[in-house]
Amino acid sequence: MTPYIGFVQRNWFRAFIVAIPSAYVVALVVFARRVGTADYDQFLVFHELQYWNAALFGLAKQWTPVMCSGLSLAGEPQVPFISLTMLLGYGLGPLAGIVVGNIVYFALGWVGAYLYCGLWVPERGRCALAASLFIGNGFFICRLAHGHLDFLPFLALP
Repeated sequence: MTPYIGFVQRNWFRAFIVAIPSAYVVALVVFARRVGTADYDQFLVFHELQYWNAALFGLAKQWTPVMCSGLSLAGEPQVPFISLTMLLGYGLGPLAGIVVGNIVYFALGWVGAYLYCGLWVPERGRCALAASLFIGNGFFICRLAHGHLDFLPFLALP
């Protein structure tokens, strides 16, 4: 951090660096089991279809008789076939895979923004604040609330 920043400002600086990502962690933990029309129910259905299909037929046969009288899940653009959330969903269950995957996406977005800021700003504290502000923008919460999780990996790239 710059030497001319005072003690109080430095503490506020550090508080924001920690508080902004912590707000996401709290929101994801508190609302982890909430699904409905305003949340990620459509994305969860795609994960459940994939999970159900893998349980019935194995990973080799990726199609579902539920969508359009039999459709390849790998060919459906809305289904996140072999995405991080889908891979985590196989081990943790569909909903837990989505929640853990989103936390990983946010963490990778924070690290990416931190490294990207480091190209221009040599001070690590400012880079950390910039990364927290990037991840802490309201657009991410809006996407989570409306269930547009399929774009989250791309949105989290700085």
